[in-house]
Amino acid sequence: MNPRQEAILKIIVESYIEKAEPVGSAFIASDFDLGVSPATVRNDMVLLEDEGYIYQPHVSAGRIPSEEGYRYYLSSFLHTKPLPVTKKKFKDVVSDSEDIERTLKCLATKLVELSGETAIVSVGPDRSYYIGLSNLFHKPDFQEVALMQALSGSLDQFEQVMTDIFESVAEQPVVLIGHMNPFSGQMASLLVKYRLPNNTVGLIGLMGPMRMDYERNMQLLLAAHEVLDQMKT
Repeated sequence: MNPRQEAILKIIVESYIEKAEPVGSAFIASDFDLGVSPATVRNDMVLLEDEGYIYQPHVSAGRIPSEEGYRYYLSSFLHTKPLPVTKKKFKDVVSDSEDIERTLKCLATKLVELSGETAIVSVGPDRSYYIGLSNLFHKPDFQEVALMQALSGSLDQFEQVMTDIFESVAEQPVVLIGHMNPFSGQMASLLVKYRLPNNTVGLIGLMGPMRMDYERNMQLLLAAHEVLDQMKT
C-alpha cells in the first residue's frame, strides 16, 4: 500500500467512524486535498477493495472498512496518550472513595459517560460486570436482529468470557477486534489489566462496534488505568 492509498484508507475509516455511512470517491476527492484526480482516487479504492481493506455493503453504495482495514488503521495510525484533562475527570470521581469496588464502578461509569460505549470490568478472574449496555443497543451497527441475538447470547456467558480472556490481557492495552473479539465478530473491545494496592488484579475496558472512535476511547482507557495505577502510592 503506497502513502496515498494509506491516506485514503485513513479517510474512509475515520469518516465511517464519524458518520456510520459508506464513503464514496467523490466525497474523498472533493473534501480532501490528495493532489490527484477523482479517477485516481477511484482506482486506489478499487485496489484497496481488491486487497480486502474496504468493501461495498450494497450496490451503488460507497465503501466501508473491513476488519482487515480496521486492523491496518490501528497498527498504522493509533498513537495515543492519556490526556491530562481526561485524567482529572477520573480523579474527581474517585478522590473521595477508599472502597476499591466503588472506585472501579465510578471509573467505569465515567468511561461510559465520556465514551458513549459499554464499560466492562472484572475484579479478579471470576467476578465481572458491564455498565452502559444500552449505549451498545442504540448504535446503528446493532439494529440487525441476527447480530443482536448473537450478542445477547455472548452476554449471557459474560463472566465466563471474561475469565477465558483474563490471562491473555497484559498491563498494556490490547484491542480485540472482529474474529478475535470474544463477544461478537462485529465488535471491538479495548482492555487493560490493572493491579491495586491490596493485590487485586482485574480488567477494565470498553466494548463497542468495530466502528468505534479508537483514538478517543484509548485515551480514556489509558487515563482511567493511570488513575488506578496511581492508587498504589
